[in-house]
Amino acid sequence: MTVYFLDVGQGDSTLVLGPGGKVLLMDGGPNGQGTKVILPLLSRLGIKHIDYLVSSHYHPDHLGGLDEVMAKVTVGQVWDRGTWLQPGYADYKRYVQAASKRRKTAPLGLRLDLGGGASARVLAANGKVLGGKTVAIKGRYQAENAASLVLKVEFGDFDLWLGGDLTGGGSKTPDVESQVAPVCGDVEVYKMNHHGSHTSSNATLLRYLDPEVAIASMGYKNPFKHPSTTALNRFNKRASSRLVVGTTAGAGWAGFTNMGTIRLQTDGWRYRVENLRGEGVDLYVDEHRGRSPRAGDLVFSEIQRQTKAPEGEYVELFNRSGFPLDLGGLQVSSSSGSFTVPVSYRLLPGASFLFFRHGDSSKSGGLPFGHCWPYKAMSLGDKTDTLQLTMGRVTLDRISYGSGFPGGRGVAAEKRNLEAFPSKASDFVAASKAYGQSWDKGSPAARNTGDRTAFPMRSGAEILDSKATGGKALHLFGTALSDPTRFHVLAMSLGNRPGIQLGKVHLGLNPDSLLTLSVGIPGFMGILPASGLRAVRLPLPPASGLRGTKIWFAHLLLNPSQAPFFPKVSSSIQLILP
Repeated sequence: MTVYFLDVGQGDSTLVLGPGGKVLLMDGGPNGQGTKVILPLLSRLGIKHIDYLVSSHYHPDHLGGLDEVMAKVTVGQVWDRGTWLQPGYADYKRYVQAASKRRKTAPLGLRLDLGGGASARVLAANGKVLGGKTVAIKGRYQAENAASLVLKVEFGDFDLWLGGDLTGGGSKTPDVESQVAPVCGDVEVYKMNHHGSHTSSNATLLRYLDPEVAIASMGYKNPFKHPSTTALNRFNKRASSRLVVGTTAGAGWAGFTNMGTIRLQTDGWRYRVENLRGEGVDLYVDEHRGRSPRAGDLVFSEIQRQTKAPEGEYVELFNRSGFPLDLGGLQVSSSSGSFTVPVSYRLLPGASFLFFRHGDSSKSGGLPFGHCWPYKAMSLGDKTDTLQLTMGRVTLDRISYGSGFPGGRGVAAEKRNLEAFPSKASDFVAASKAYGQSWDKGSPAARNTGDRTAFPMRSGAEILDSKATGGKALHLFGTALSDPTRFHVLAMSLGNRPGIQLGKVHLGLNPDSLLTLSVGIPGFMGILPASGLRAVRLPLPPASGLRGTKIWFAHLLLNPSQAPFFPKVSSSIQLILP
């Protein structure tokens, strides 16, 4: 399933593409944005028909572009909150005329089938909540916002909240959020109600939804100061720093990342949040937890402590293990403070991750996508500091630096040997390449210009149980970061002793029937990608009788034309089948 949170300026529009091919559009942004933004995206995606068009409520910044969309593509069903308290302004009248006989009032509990097991369900509208509760909104401040229709989009174990401009009691608005939130329950992604206004996103909603990601849609330098500092500081705080992203930089506050139009893709057990340039992050759903980092798995790879950009500080982390790492629970600290990340980021082997001080590219110097730490949570010392990564009681990496530390004003310190652990100041060199808009030097979210690492071969895996979309499976990973585009082999066996001596290297796999079978599996043998990482999904039959079976897995380079035929091999790892 793919979801687009469109940059329609000071407005709102969300496009959901179900795994079965069905299309749902919720809201259309202000007048003109249907023609300017939504229709061009539909054209690029090859979409000529919308199965479900949903209007959350009747304010022009949500409703204005819908008639423009209905004039150019075919629409199957049009759902909204009905004619109760209907307004008289022109945008609403154009919408009603365009929708015509297709328009229907959405009943509570209505489930819209998106195909492939995905659906969207109506939880609330007009102050009425699925399950019987009602909040009186007629005649009260922001009654139209309070009347917003709420959808919960579900696919596998992934859940998304779409709530229009629903109110939560701020500025004496009706508190509908607190009644709907328990009905909805936990979600991975929360589309912030009312553009992140202080009237919405209350503490009760946060407690019940407990999202890892919050997304705000708003205009750049909008007069309402969306998203509000109240909402930002509630979702992104030192003790619990969630990923908060916006379609623009809004009012320019710290605490969230500016992305433009946001694309989300999920297979039901993991998901990716990215901009249209492909910069983004991967995450696990709540029901699936990956492997937590161990000491040395996750290390500091770059530190930008003093920039020409007004707020361009960042730290870059690197996964030097062979496994995908789950960063949920990671604490990042300096001498001035710390923050803890509850978000289950899925960081692949050999990949880097960026934490920074400010998400507005005009203030950060044009940094690529990353996680903005909470407002004033910590800063990096210009001359001296101690930085530390911890997971519970385990110290993953630590570095102390003094006045002679490489880099400085406008120049990052880059680690030249990413295998060095624990990190030391002497492992770093001054960056030499400019990035972004401010001509600061560094390589955020890219390979360090000073990197001279000789990486060993590594193997890793993820085990998916039967609840995952697609059923039980092994995700197998082989890394050879220093040997990309070489011929390689992934292999498995039922034991690792005595193993096999291959010239000067020893392979920790036995020459058994599984080894013979595994090298013939599609994807297990071939040319490594330029990244140096090969990942293969191996489905497991649901009733195979293999549950609890112990197998061993390894990764090796193959030189078929001359000796040594197996120049490098990884250590073998043991897996227990689910």
